[in-house]
Amino acid sequence: MVLYLFEPIPPPPTIMADSPRVSAPLDPKELPSLNKLLSIRDKLELLKQDKTKYVKSQDVVPLYNDIIEQVELLNSLRVGKRNEQNRGMKAANVW
Repeated sequence: MVLYLFEPIPPPPTIMADSPRVSAPLDPKELPSLNKLLSIRDKLELLKQDKTKYVKSQDVVPLYNDIIEQVELLNSLRVGKRNEQNRGMKAANVW
């Protein structure tokens, strides 16, 4: 028989370090870009999870270019909607 002076403290809940939940875009024209970006994220996660080989830049750069293309498309769709801009950055300012 175990006798506790204090009530045992339960372990903390497990917190997953996944990507933040993605909310649906306000403008239906943005849905294809969201789907494309989610697809790119999935491809990057697969590259990262493959521990049998190193991640090569030739695998990542095309995905990076696809992201830039989608950000530029979103920025063009959001002209005049300042509150929905991606933190006010344009893709050309990345480099």
